[in-house]
Formats: sequence, structure tokens, C-alpha cells
Amino acid sequence: MAKLKKIVLPGIRQGYLAGVDGNVYFRKKGQLRTLKQVKSNLRDKERGVFLFAEDGRYKKFYYLHTLILTIFRGHRCRKEFAPWFLNRDKLDYRLVNLRWRRKNVGLFDILTDSEWTLWMEKMETMKVINKIRQYHDAVVNQYFAHYCKINSSPQARKEFFDSKFKPTRTVKHIDKET
Repeated sequence: MAKLKKIVLPGIRQGYLAGVDGNVYFRKKGQLRTLKQVKSNLRDKERGVFLFAEDGRYKKFYYLHTLILTIFRGHRCRKEFAPWFLNRDKLDYRLVNLRWRRKNVGLFDILTDSEWTLWMEKMETMKVINKIRQYHDAVVNQYFAHYCKINSSPQARKEFFDSKFKPTRTVKHIDKET
């Protein structure tokens, strides 16, 4: 069973529960039942649930992602914050997939502290890898520049290969007599 938390919102009937799995539950005849998810309208993919008001006369529609985030991570101002789906799937309402993020702000506001630390370590590693690539490219470019000069003159080519591939020590072969 998923971790459940009571939904306490002003004007909403008590007894609803939100799960970290992205579902909303209620008790009926002693059993826990899942509330039906409905589309908000024909234009967007997001789904929501209807929750009864305290007086029971009408239902109010709530987006599931906003409801789950509000219950587990606290209320945020809709002008400054928006729900963020980490895996970009707008039908995945699990708590591990949802974050509040500031509108029109960068990556720092999306990631948790541990994720930010890992991201920075990755960026530092990428800087080192880029320096190695730059060095490698410089060596290859120098080699090709030198190689092109050698190909223009047969004498230069012979001198280059003689100097580069000259053995540093000689090995004498001694035939053993049997």
C-alpha cells in the first residue's frame, strides 16, 4: 500500500486521502477505494478529480499534480510556481516525478540539493573531459599539419620516418649451436 496523507483543504469534505502513487482515495463502507480520474478538458492531457464540498451540494475539480504536490510538498503561489514533471510524462502523478519549480527560472530551482550536487560534479568532470579533448585535438592537428608538410617533399618524409621509427636499441641474435 502506498503512503497516504489526509487531504485538508478549505471547503472540502474530510475523509479524502492522497497517495504518493498519484491517486486519491476515500473510504466507503470501511474499504479504501480509488477516486476516478477525469480529463480536465479536451485540450490538455492532465487529469484531475472531483472532491465534494463540505456541505455535499457540489463537487470541485482539482488537477491531480497540483493536489499531490500541495498535500505532500506544501502550497505554492500559482503566479510564481508551476508543477514540474521530471520525466516529462503528464500522466505520471507519482510524487517522485513531481516538483514545484519557479516559472521562467533555471535548473537550480528544479533539482533537489543532492541532485544539484551530482549535477555540479558531472559538470566538473565534463570540464576535465573537454580539456583532454582540446589537448587531443591540438596534438592531432599538429600531427596532420606536420604530416602534410612531409608529404610535399620526399626528403622530408624520409627524415621524419627515420627519426621517429628508429629503434632505440639493437638486439643481437645469437644462434645456439645444438
